[in-house]
Formats: sequence, structure tokens, C-alpha cells
Amino acid sequence: MKTRTLFILAAIAIPLVSCQKPANDNTPATPDYQEITFNVKAASVDGLDLGFSAGESISIFDGKANQKFTATSATAIKGTANAKAEAYAALYPYNAEYKRTSGKVSVTIPSAQSPDAGKIAANANFQVAYAASATEELKFSFMPAILKMNIAADKKIVSVTIFADGNESLTGTCNLELAATPKCEKVGEGANKVTITGTDIKGVNYAAVLPGNVSSYTVSLTAADDYHADVKVSGAELKSGAITDLGTFSSFNWVEPVNPNPTNVVGAVIMKASFETADFNLIGDGGFEDYPRDGWKWENSNHNESLIDGHNSPKALRMERTSPDGMTNLRQAVVYRETTEIGAGWWVIEFDARVSKDSNKDFYSGFSFNDDLGFWFREVTGGVKAPSPEDVKENGEWFFNDEQWHHYVFDDTNYPTQAWGFVHLGMWGDPNVNPCWSEYDNVVVYPKELDIRGISTAPKEAKILGSITNATYDQVDGLGKIVAWMDTDNKVKLAFSDVVINGTLIPTAVAETESTDPSSIQISKFYKSEGAISEILPVEEGEIAVVPDDVFVMDGKTYMHYYGMTDFDPNFTLNWKTDKSGFVVSEDNGKTWEAAAKTWAASAWAANNDGKFSNAAFVNRDGYTYMIGSHAGRDNWLWGKSYAARVADGKDVTDPDAYDYFKNPGWTDGGGEGAIRFNQHLLMGDRGTYDLIWNPKFEVYQLFYRADAAEGIVYRDSKGPDADGKWNWSGAKLLTKDEDTGVLGSISVLKVEEDGSVIFVGSIL
Repeated sequence: MKTRTLFILAAIAIPLVSCQKPANDNTPATPDYQEITFNVKAASVDGLDLGFSAGESISIFDGKANQKFTATSATAIKGTANAKAEAYAALYPYNAEYKRTSGKVSVTIPSAQSPDAGKIAANANFQVAYAASATEELKFSFMPAILKMNIAADKKIVSVTIFADGNESLTGTCNLELAATPKCEKVGEGANKVTITGTDIKGVNYAAVLPGNVSSYTVSLTAADDYHADVKVSGAELKSGAITDLGTFSSFNWVEPVNPNPTNVVGAVIMKASFETADFNLIGDGGFEDYPRDGWKWENSNHNESLIDGHNSPKALRMERTSPDGMTNLRQAVVYRETTEIGAGWWVIEFDARVSKDSNKDFYSGFSFNDDLGFWFREVTGGVKAPSPEDVKENGEWFFNDEQWHHYVFDDTNYPTQAWGFVHLGMWGDPNVNPCWSEYDNVVVYPKELDIRGISTAPKEAKILGSITNATYDQVDGLGKIVAWMDTDNKVKLAFSDVVINGTLIPTAVAETESTDPSSIQISKFYKSEGAISEILPVEEGEIAVVPDDVFVMDGKTYMHYYGMTDFDPNFTLNWKTDKSGFVVSEDNGKTWEAAAKTWAASAWAANNDGKFSNAAFVNRDGYTYMIGSHAGRDNWLWGKSYAARVADGKDVTDPDAYDYFKNPGWTDGGGEGAIRFNQHLLMGDRGTYDLIWNPKFEVYQLFYRADAAEGIVYRDSKGPDADGKWNWSGAKLLTKDEDTGVLGSISVLKVEEDGSVIFVGSIL
């Protein structure tokens, strides 16, 4: 009512002045709109700088519209407005959306403010003024209440959040009454907090809040290293345009942040696998019980193949020819050892088989060898080479076509310089002339001189223990890969590549946990620098990712192996392109990392023979750190190669030149990976990102990786290299199935328990 009275008085005054014009004044009538300049005086609260700068805009309400005026200096504003207005009301800062209704304008005091030191944040600096005429000075009043604090912290502070303990509204919507006596009135429910942010918040700082009564405050300070401290402050009445001093903060109890409602890390799973003693076998699950038949490779499609009830195992394989063309051949890649000993019977193949009647001479099985000189076969073949089963002696026949199961042994494999090749099962024959089928079970391949009994393992059980939980950000997901390890304090740490955190893609990150039990893992922090998540290693020009693939702790230091990826085709996993691989090293338990000076070679597509250790895994035992590696990517064809190297304790594990490289058999004396000839590899067949461990219960090395053909995680095991450098590895054994776990791209073993079972973290693709 008072405002309306002032408007009426102003309206009366204007015509009275105009009636006093001389009778001979011929000045035309003043138009409604014209350029007006107001003298202004910005608000001042106990010396707090709230002034305007030239170029800033202010809203002028002239009774008809919200007019935009611009400051020409700190004391004057200019714009166009209704010159016949009854009065003028001003609101700083200008907003075209503001509307004045019943003398009031609705504004929002924000919860997030970023003020310069000693100032109010621009998005919260609400000031109003009122003038009865265009010639009257606009004297502005600051409308929010003000909280003041003096911060003297021993850390770099990146945010300060002030909470109202009684859930009173500190920020939100208020109505500003634009009148000679202005008011700020809260509207609806607001937020009980206000946060100011910066790169290093120190000294005196201010926050704009709603007027009202607050019982008490909690002031929460967050440092650049992600630690936070809470300070309790008693409450008081908050008055519009007045400062409430919360005091000086100089003593803090810094603690780690914890999310009271932890979320699951999407894309990771914790699992446990157990094993039992088994005989050695160079090929993957020759019994066909579980390992998919794609672990073997078919030569052609002139057959039907199926799993049937086994001879003395759950499942066996049946092949039945459908065409007389070519041969039906099932093969699996293997690596042999070179030898110059003529007549040495290095390899044995044993199997159970039965063959259709009248097709016995079309049945064959044996070895194929590939070396520098060519391709060589040693095999059981109808009419050419006799097998040596025990029941041959009993029946006095070479082969059996009685459709009964018989056991065969073939051990005459003495070709010198043998290097690599495959074992195969198959047959010829014309199904239009005779029935033409064969069945195989319990196929076992091993070195002849090796006592295979009980020197390997078989998977017993694999089960999911749970998910990794996260007590930091709202959500962590979209993992490209995760690598886990136990640090020097026996706590779990995690390295991520291409991880999405709260919707933002982070190239690499390291997370800390308080978990000493790897079966229950919760992230308590991500390592940061200047308030942002620290990268393990910057992604360089031309790279699309930096991918960690293994971490181990030795002599108090943490070593992380990685490769820099330059090209990736998800539909072509045979090989991905890398520009280097190598180590980053941490001397502070994973908080910060330093790149090693030397790196291993780049890895191009499969035709490129370099980059043999782009993807690598490590284990320390018997005075050496052993490395098994391959080209980057997942090779899911017959001829994927894996290589080995070792470095003696006391030498630089990050230096490629410090390693001796496996040359099948034996080791080079340094020389880098270039010292390995093309056929001097350790393994062949499906391969992916490795993890390598020593299992003391079974006294075997175990090498874990993904095999797409097997649709799961597989592993191989080995007693390790002997004194002559001979290193025999079993065939792949199916550990986890995608149908049970989701598609695991890789795993990281965290712990080997006393019974030989392993606990590991898997990355879900």
C-alpha cells in the first residue's frame, strides 16, 4: 500500500510541473521513451566490494517492462526507459527473464558459488534500488544474507560446503520486493547447503544465503588430495544485507570421504576358482567334456560333427563325412621343442577311438611339424603306420573296424629341428561307398620323457563372490579394463583404463581401498592432483588409450606394465596397433607414477613381427622375474604366438636389454626381443590379456587369459623351465563361462589361498 501511495504522489507531481509552463512555451510534448542516465551507488556491506564495472547490465522496471541498462562507469548507468514512469525500480544483475509482479521479482540464490577471494560470487550478488524519478540517484541494497569465514588451512582447499544442521534453507528461491524499503522473502523449500569452489580457497571468503534463522552449521572443507574436514559452528539469525561471521578455521581433522550409500562398480566382478591335481596334457581338454570344440579348428566343412556320450568320460567327439572331397581334419596348435638328436622320441599322443566298418584305412591321427625347412607330418595313417595300442597285441591286427573303442598310443615323433605345428584327428573316405565316421575321446599329448602323472591341474569350481563397491563418486562404470593387486600394506588397489566416472570418460585412474580381504573390495578414494583424478600416464599424440595390463610389487616399489594403443578394431581382435609398451613405477604405493626410460617395440597388425611383449604378465620366482607376452589384442585363431623372457633379481626389470629371452629351448644372453627368431615362441593358440602366477599348493605356474573361441577365461599351467631351459605348458582349460559370469575380457589374480584356490577380479566387456 505504501508503494502504491508513492506512485500516486509521483503521478500527481508530474502534471503539476507541466501546468506551470509559460503560455508561450512551444516545446513539443516529451515522448514516452527516451534515453535516460541514472547516477548509481552500489551496495556496500562492512566494506565488502559489491561495485559495478563498466559494461555490466542492470534491469530497470519502468512500470511497463524490464529494460536493460548498461553501466558506463562504476557510478552511472544508461539505457532507454519510459520517461513518464511513476517511479523506477532496479535489480542487479540484469536478466531478460525477470518479471515484476505486484512489486516483486523472483530470483534464485544458488547452492554453487565460485567467488573471487573477498567478494560475493557474481551469480549471487543480488542488489536492488528504487527512485521516484529519473533524476534521483539509485542507491542499491544487497539483499541476501552473507556468511563470512576466514580459512587458514594446511592443505590446498578446492571446495567449502556450509550445511544448516537443522535442515533450514540456505539457498533457493526468494521474492525481492522492489520498493523504497526492499525485502527478501524465501519461497518454498530450498537447499540446506551452499558450496563455494576454487583452486585454492584461502583467507576471507563469503557466501550469499537466504535470510532466516539457523540453529547451527557444519562447515565441510575438501582438499585437493580429496581429504575433507568438518568444523561445527553455532547458529544465529541471518539478516538481509548483513554479514554473519562464522569465524577463522585453522585446526582440522582431515579424513577420507566415504559415500554412505556405496554403489557397485559396473563392469567388474570378484570371483574364486579352485583346482585339483591332474595329469599333464599339451592340448585343451582332449576329453571334449567342457572345452568348446572351437578350441580345435576344422580344416573344412565336408562333415557333420557333434558331441556324444564318451567312452569313459562324459563327452566324446564324433565326425561324420558328408562329402568324398578332401579330408576331414580337426587340429589344435601346439609348440614343440627344437632338437638335433636324431631318433629322439620327443612327443606322445594317446587317445581312444572307434571307426566305422570298412573305413579303417581312412582313419588317421598324429602330429604336424612346422620349422624353418617346411611342413612335416608324423601320424597314425591307415595302411602306412601302425599304432601301438595294447589291444593290438591281443588281437594281432593293425586297425580295428569293429566299431568298438580302442586305445591308441603313437610315440615315434623324432623329426629334428621341430618347432611348432598342430596335433590332428581326422579321416578320408567316400561316404557314398562305405559308412565313414570316427569318434575320439581322452586325447592326451605330452613330451615322451615327461612323467605326466599328477604334475598339472584341472578346474574344479569357479564362483562369483560379489561386486566391487564404490564409496566415492556416484557411479563408476564403462570399464575398458581393470587391473588389481595387493599393495605393500596388503590392501587392494585397482587401476582402470577408459573408465566412466559420473558420466565423464577418464583415460586411466588408480583407486585405493581399505580392503585386506580381496573377496570384499570397496573403493575408498581415487588418487587426484589439483582436485582432478590423476592419470597414470598421459595419452600421447597418436594414441587412443594407455592400457595397464599387469601390476606387481617388488623391493618396495610398484611396477605397472602398460601399452599405448594407436588403433583398435573391435571386429578384428587378432592384433591391435600399439606404439610402445613398458613400465611406469611408483615409489609411494601407487599414488604417483614415473615412466621408465626404455620401452619395448611397437606392435602393428599380425604381419608385424615386433611388439612381442606389448601385452605381458609377470611373476617372480627362484631368483628371476618371468615375463610372458604377446602382440596386443586377442588372437583367437590357430597360430597366435606367445613369448617368454626373464630378468635376474637385482637387474632393472624395466629395461628390455636386461632380460634374457626364451629361444625354445634355452635363453638368449640379452639382446632384446629381436634376439628371438620367428619360431622361438613359448605357446600357440588363442591368447588374450594375461595374468601369470605361481601356485605353491600345486607347484605350477598358471597363465590366465580370455579365449573368445572358448567363450570364457581359460588357463594353462606348467612346472616351469628346467635347468636346460625346457618349458612345457599344458593346453588351455576352461575356467569361467560367459553364460555364468558375463563376458570377462581379462582377470587379475589377487590372492592364492592355502588350498591353491585363487581369488581374482574380472573385467566385464
